[in-house]
Amino acid sequence: MDLNNVNSECSTIRFADDTNFIISGTCPNMLIKKANEILSNTMKYLNANKLLINKAKTSYMLIKPKGATKIDITEKLKLDGNEVEKVNSARFLGVIFDDKLKFDGHFKKVKKKLQEGVRALICTRNILDYRAKLLLYHGAFKSHLDYCCIAYLDKLNKKQMNELLTLQKQAVRLIFRAKKRSHTSKLFRLSGIIPVTKLYEMEATKFIYKFKNELSCSQQPIAIREIILKKNTSRRNDLRVPDTNMMVIPQEYKKGSCLFNLMDKWNKSKESYRMSGNPWILKNIMNEDALNEIEDCALKKCVICKSDEARDYDKYKSK
Repeated sequence: MDLNNVNSECSTIRFADDTNFIISGTCPNMLIKKANEILSNTMKYLNANKLLINKAKTSYMLIKPKGATKIDITEKLKLDGNEVEKVNSARFLGVIFDDKLKFDGHFKKVKKKLQEGVRALICTRNILDYRAKLLLYHGAFKSHLDYCCIAYLDKLNKKQMNELLTLQKQAVRLIFRAKKRSHTSKLFRLSGIIPVTKLYEMEATKFIYKFKNELSCSQQPIAIREIILKKNTSRRNDLRVPDTNMMVIPQEYKKGSCLFNLMDKWNKSKESYRMSGNPWILKNIMNEDALNEIEDCALKKCVICKSDEARDYDKYKSK
């Protein structure tokens, strides 16, 4: 018997030897009682199949909506007679989730990885050529910035986004061996690097496009398609859908939630994005627009611009 059939009252997410049970309800004490039943059934399944569970790494987390009434928790979650530890954050597939879904812990992790990438570029700025440093950027910097960005970037505040953008600008300057305070608008366009401030919008648009497009919808996991396809009879009165390429956001998806933000970004995207022939065309159009929308320095007598006039970044790029 499969583990999903053993615990049919909860959602089970598994990857390799990592298993997560997700249940929801209005009372935390009732949730813990229900979780105890799930863990009891799980232990029976494991014992019957001669499998072991790492009790030291087993924990649980309670996630409640903002503004929810505080309820005293009297129940205790137990696994095979041992109390399970309650945590405020947990890691799954490299992403750190916290009980408030603010992703502060994951932001700190990503920021640390980006700082390490910048230090790697500092050490090699006078040794490697442009192409080698660009490869280093993609491997040691961009890979950490892009990974699961659709899950957390929209939850970061303005200060956190500025910190990521500052690190990205520093990395771009190091690729071109530019001065510490050089403007980066031209450097972004020359290298084709997309600013982090545009990253979520682009990834959200591509995500929904894969669901909407007949050629790419089959490439999306079935579980994700089922979430997006979830029907709801109540619709938002303030939402108008002028064409079939836009999406009606169900009433149950509250503003600020993951699915609301994804669908909202899609509805607010350019019509040329929604009408793209295939994902490759969409990606190229968005990349070109994102680079063209980067604002140049508007100061008439900018000292930094004047000092950069002698630098031929195009020639440096061709080396």
